Amino acid sequence: MLNKDWRPIGLVSAKRAISLVATEDAFIADPIDYTIHDLYSWAKLESLGGVPRIQSVKFSFDVPEVIVLSEYVKQFYAPVRFSRSALFIRDNRTCQYCQAQPGVRALSVDHVIPRSQGGKTTWENCVTACKQCNTRKGDSLPGAKVPWLKSLPKRPHWTSLIEDKGSWEKFLAKA
Repeated sequence: MLNKDWRPIGLVSAKRAISLVATEDAFIADPIDYTIHDLYSWAKLESLGGVPRIQSVKFSFDVPEVIVLSEYVKQFYAPVRFSRSALFIRDNRTCQYCQAQPGVRALSVDHVIPRSQGGKTTWENCVTACKQCNTRKGDSLPGAKVPWLKSLPKRPHWTSLIEDKGSWEKFLAKA
């Protein structure tokens, strides 16, 4: 979802996007030529192909990828909440010690400063680690048993957690 000034402000479900467009609180932005459409003009366009379609009694149309709000919404960006899945996305599903990519099931969350030594579960203290590196590190601080981290952990911006950027890429670069 883009604000009225075309800056990205967040992700919404297809259902929410269509609801906003149906109530004229938003318009659909064509990802090719940036023209804006309401539901009726969007339904008249040919399918972009490769995009899921919605079928109603009267017409069918592509699920909109990008919508633009019709009124400006002042944004107060809340920090990204910590979660295991967001941590894995931030770290590209890669062990931050050996750089292995064994798959999500073989990765774990490692506290750089162990919880037993007062470490907190925060963006700045947690990294993904393969189970071998996490076991080898144990309760020690990095550097003692395991090479130091390949990159320092930090809080991500919400735009970096979008995995399938698709039509968003051109807008996210300016966010």
